[in-house]
Amino acid sequence: MNASAIKSLLCVSALSTAIGCSKSDEKSCGEVATHVVRMLREELVKADSETQKMARANLPTLQNSMMKTCESQSWPQSSRQCILDAKT
Repeated sequence: MNASAIKSLLCVSALSTAIGCSKSDEKSCGEVATHVVRMLREELVKADSETQKMARANLPTLQNSMMKTCESQSWPQSSRQCILDAKT
């Protein structure tokens, strides 16, 4: 996964903060990162096999990076929930 794709995913969190989804029970950064990776896996079936292979190899790194970013930047619960509510 290239830097542009990672930046795009991080922009999702900023956008979700700006639009302000409704609040709910506290969600962990790990849950958020896992959900994003799950959605990416679902979308990867549409890609060619080489892209799938390259992207799948980078998913663990992306998941870890997203979780650490969420934690270090203290993403608000509204942003976390907004991402968890996203569907493919």
